[in-house]
Amino acid sequence: METVELVALIDEYNKVREARLEMGRQLDKLERQENQMEVRIITAMKEQHLTAAGANTCLVRLHSKDVPHVKDWNLLYEHIKSTESWELLQRRVTPTAIADRWNMDVEIPGVERFPIESLSISQTK
Repeated sequence: METVELVALIDEYNKVREARLEMGRQLDKLERQENQMEVRIITAMKEQHLTAAGANTCLVRLHSKDVPHVKDWNLLYEHIKSTESWELLQRRVTPTAIADRWNMDVEIPGVERFPIESLSISQTK
C-alpha cells in the first residue's frame, strides 16, 4: 500500500471512529434519560399499587426478580470448596490484576499472554 493510500485510509478511519464515538455519547445520554424515566415509572406504579399500566403507545408491566448479591465471600468460597460447586463462579480472570502482576514479573500458573493488536490515535489540528 502506498503512503498516500495509507494516509487516506487513516483519515477515513478517524472520521468513522469519531462518528461512532459521537453516536455513543448520544446513546449514553438517551440511556441515562431512559433509566431516569424508568425509575420514575416504577416509583409511581409502586405508589399506586399497580403491576401494569397502559399509555397511548404501549403497556408496561412491573416485574421483580431475585438476583444474587454476595454478603460474605468467605462463606461462599467455603461452600464452593466443600461442595465443589465451581459453577457458582464465572470463569474469567481480572485483566488488570493479571497485568499488575506481570508488570512485577510475577507469572500466574495456568495463564498465558495472548497479544491483541490495536491502534492508538491522537488527533491533529
